[in-house]
Amino acid sequence: MEKIKFNFSLTDFLAYLFPGIGGLLGLWIIMRAIPTMQAWMAHLKLDFTTGIVVIALAYCFGVLSSSVVSVLFSTDDNDKMMKVENPINNPLLLDFRDTLKDEFEKKFGCQEKWGKKQFYMIRAIIQQFSPEVVFIAERQNALRQLRRNIVLVTVIWAFALVLHSIKQLFEQISVSNSVGIVFSVLGIIIGVFFAVFGPKRLKSGMIRNRAFEVRDYSLHFILLSKRGCLKKLTEQKHTDRIHPPVVPPSG
Repeated sequence: MEKIKFNFSLTDFLAYLFPGIGGLLGLWIIMRAIPTMQAWMAHLKLDFTTGIVVIALAYCFGVLSSSVVSVLFSTDDNDKMMKVENPINNPLLLDFRDTLKDEFEKKFGCQEKWGKKQFYMIRAIIQQFSPEVVFIAERQNALRQLRRNIVLVTVIWAFALVLHSIKQLFEQISVSNSVGIVFSVLGIIIGVFFAVFGPKRLKSGMIRNRAFEVRDYSLHFILLSKRGCLKKLTEQKHTDRIHPPVVPPSG
C-alpha cells in the first residue's frame, strides 16, 4: 500500500500558518482583556498536546482568513490585480511587450486579445521546462498570499491594542495619571490608524508581488524561447496540424 505524503511548502507556512499564529495571539490578548474569560484561561494547560492543537487551529485560521479577505476585496483591487496578471499591461514588462508577444505568438499563433490566461500558459510552460525557476517566482506568490492573509490579523491586533488602551485609559483616569492617560490615548490612535491604513498598504504590496511574479515567469519564458528550449512546443503543434489526433468513436 502506497504511503500518503504531505508536503508542507513555504507557501503553507507563510500564507496560512504564520498569519494563523498571529491571529490566534491577537484573539488571546483580546480574550485576556475580558474578565469573564480570564478565569477560564487561567485553567488552560500549556503542554505538548495543546501546542499541536494550537498549530492545527492556527493553520485553519489562516485558511479561513484567506477566504474572508478574498471576499472582502473591492472591485478596484481586483481590477488592479487583473491588470498586473496580464503580461502585456504589467508595468514591469512594458519594455519587453513586443518581444514577449512575438515569442508567444511563435509558439501559439496570433493572440488577438491578451489577458491573464496567457500568464497562466506561460507559468505552466516554465513549470514544465524550467522547474528550478519556479521557486524564485513562487516566492513572490507566497509573499502575496502572506500579505493577503495578514489583513485580518492586522485588524485583530489593532482591535486588541484599542481595547487594551481603552482599559488602561479608565485605570489611569481613576488614579489621575496624566502620563498614563497620554500613552493610553496614543495607543488608541495607533490602533485605529493600523486598522484603517494597514489593510490598504498590504493590498498595495499584494499587487506589487503579483507584478514581480508575472515578470519573473514572463522574462524566463522569453529567455527559454530565445535559446530554443521550447522547440518541442512548436514541433508538437506542427505535428498535430499534419496528423491530427484520431478520436475513437464513442459508445
